[in-house]
Amino acid sequence: MVLSFVKKNHPLILFTAPILAVIPFLITINYDHIFSGQLTTNVFLWFAGLFDSIAYAWIIVPYGLIIAVFFLLVKMNSRYIFIESRTFLDGIVFLFLALSLFPLRVLNPAHISGIFLMLTFFSLFRLEKETNIRVAFDTGFILSAGSLFHWQLIYYLIPVWIAFSVIKTMSFREYLVSLAGIIVPYMFYFFWFFWNDDIQGFVILMKQQNIFDFSIPVLNLRETIYFSSLVLFFLICLLASMSSMKAKKIIRRKYFTIFFILVFYSFILCMVRNFDTSFIIISLPWLSVLLANFFILSKSRFFTELVFTIMAGVSLYNIFTW
Repeated sequence: MVLSFVKKNHPLILFTAPILAVIPFLITINYDHIFSGQLTTNVFLWFAGLFDSIAYAWIIVPYGLIIAVFFLLVKMNSRYIFIESRTFLDGIVFLFLALSLFPLRVLNPAHISGIFLMLTFFSLFRLEKETNIRVAFDTGFILSAGSLFHWQLIYYLIPVWIAFSVIKTMSFREYLVSLAGIIVPYMFYFFWFFWNDDIQGFVILMKQQNIFDFSIPVLNLRETIYFSSLVLFFLICLLASMSSMKAKKIIRRKYFTIFFILVFYSFILCMVRNFDTSFIIISLPWLSVLLANFFILSKSRFFTELVFTIMAGVSLYNIFTW
């Protein structure tokens, strides 16, 4: 019913979805703060400071960033055709999953890192048609630039390199070029400290980023329900893909292989980093594509409606109780 409507490629969906997405933000309108994660960077704090004088910026900016991801998903799907049926369902699923997570309804560095990771793979998927060297540098540069806002994004260099080998055979030289792309933004970052005669400040800042501090989490009930539902959706998509992927073109199989790797990798990082929701946030666009593909291709109407109802129920529960 609702699912059959949102599956359609109707312009009305592009208009109404961003409007309805305002509602969860109205619930958090009394929260006058930004997210203060364990690895918040001074670049992110500078970005957040740009909006200090704007009323309700802690609502307007995260709303704008979530809607940007929504349209970026639609753009990526139209460019690379992850889902063969023309639909905005991946964007709709993302809104359900994202708006139910409270850290996404305040200004959070993972907002920005998630967008940068999407842009990284938007660039990486050009490997099919463009030269390896250029794409390798661009992907490394974009990923590194995003990590200046959010240190954890640098962890994703590993799945980026895996994606290189999935899409196309790469030589050792291309991997070195991607490392050069990683280094360039930090060279400019270091130069800013050097220009301000604060090299010691740069060294101290790097030491403070405990990116290798791993610990097992203790979850509350709400976090357990939310994370368990995401794992359930992931497993459903994984099992469903075993039959549906055979009918897809080779390049689409490669895309979905990368999406599964990204989501699984994010879940593992989330767990070993004491349930750092940043990794959940970063995984949501890719999980949304997997779920949308499942909703489109599943032959069991009852089961798809059931999964969609569970997703909507968990989302609404978290929106009004988190």
